[in-house]
Amino acid sequence: MIIAYAYGGSLKAWLTYPGKSVPINTLSDILESNLPWRMVISGQQEETIMAESKDPTIQKVWLGKEVAEYSANSRIEGAYLGQEVFLDFKSGMEAAAFVKFSSMTGDPLVHISPVPVLMKHQVGWAFNK
Repeated sequence: MIIAYAYGGSLKAWLTYPGKSVPINTLSDILESNLPWRMVISGQQEETIMAESKDPTIQKVWLGKEVAEYSANSRIEGAYLGQEVFLDFKSGMEAAAFVKFSSMTGDPLVHISPVPVLMKHQVGWAFNK
C-alpha cells in the first residue's frame, strides 16, 4: 500500500510539473534563457569588472540588469518560481536556498551555478560546531 501511494503521489507530481528547466550556469546562458535578470549592486569588485568590460556578453548582462535591493538574505523567490535569474555577489545565496528553498531532505529546489561568473575563486566559510 505504501508503494502505491508513493507512486501515485509521484505520478501526480510529475503530471502537474513534468520537468525542470535547463540550468543556467553562465552569463551566455542568462541571455539565452530569455528571462529577465536582477542583480544586487553593492560596490563589489565583480560589478566594476562588469561595468568596465569590453566583452559583449558581459556588457549585455550588465546593461540589461534590473537592480535589486540588497538584503542580508538573498531574495531568490523569482528564480524559484522560474520567473527570473538572480545575480548576487555579496549575499550567501547558498544559505538562502538551503533555508527557504530546499526539500525536507535538504535537496535544493533552485539551481545555483557552480561556475564562477567572473572570478575563478570560490567563497569559503567555516562554522564552530
